Amino acid sequence: MRTEKRLKARDTRISAFVSVMRGCDHHCTYCVVPNTRGKEDSRPLEEIVEECRILVGEGAREITLLGQNIDSYGKRLQPRRRSLAELLYAVAAIDGLWRLRFITSHPSDLRPELFSAFADLPNLMPYLHFPAQSGSDSVLARMRRGYTHARYMELVAAARNAVPDIGLAGDTIVGFCGETEADYQQTLELHRNTQYQTSFIFMYSEREFTPAITQGLADDVSPEDKKRRCHELMDLQREWSKQINQQRVGQVVQVLGEGESKRNPQRQEGRNPQNQIVIAESGRDLRGELYNVKIERATNAALYGTLV
Repeated sequence: MRTEKRLKARDTRISAFVSVMRGCDHHCTYCVVPNTRGKEDSRPLEEIVEECRILVGEGAREITLLGQNIDSYGKRLQPRRRSLAELLYAVAAIDGLWRLRFITSHPSDLRPELFSAFADLPNLMPYLHFPAQSGSDSVLARMRRGYTHARYMELVAAARNAVPDIGLAGDTIVGFCGETEADYQQTLELHRNTQYQTSFIFMYSEREFTPAITQGLADDVSPEDKKRRCHELMDLQREWSKQINQQRVGQVVQVLGEGESKRNPQRQEGRNPQNQIVIAESGRDLRGELYNVKIERATNAALYGTLV
């Protein structure tokens, strides 16, 4: 059965990933996905809910809904259009589902009803991954992202207003075609103001069949500048991640257990609602259990504490 194969690949029956759509309509100039996977194609809502119900019946307690641009889920469905918020409400209602997540969001397609869903659904975890890619309006325009630095920060404010304790994650590309030092400084500014819990940072490199190639955008930032900007931003992000994690020290957080820590089998590892890794000493296997941990220390990568 397809569901069983997927869960075996995950090596756990506690967390599962469910694909809800394929493709993307945005044609960002650095991305090949629209050419390889085509236009956005969403699965019927009822089919997704049924698959999730089967997974929960087989022991899954956390489900992550997947889509290249998940915020635009359902726009071509017949006989009527659906929305990501509608899907989240339907899946969240499944008995026995403790935690629900979704990735990845495109800032151009975030809708106010999504923030309402975070507020309304106790099992929709307060974690949002929505890549900015750059903080420079001119670079964003060349990337064809469809929003500005200011609009992105409005969405950050809306997310935190709806869910003050939300964990924000981002993606950033440095050294994209034509990026100047001033452009890079605007990206640093966006990072400082957003204060991502975590961010995935990449150096731009050309990919065949992307609009950047077919439209002749020059890969004109030197390798040295790309490396410097990437390493500097990664170093800053590690510091910010550490500071954000240290804010959890003294708090009691709820953890969904994933089993033994990879580095120390005497410890148990899991994640809190904001998707931060939590490691605690334990004399037994806590895989698949919800348990509380009092956080005693933190690094940029994980939280450490004792069972409560």
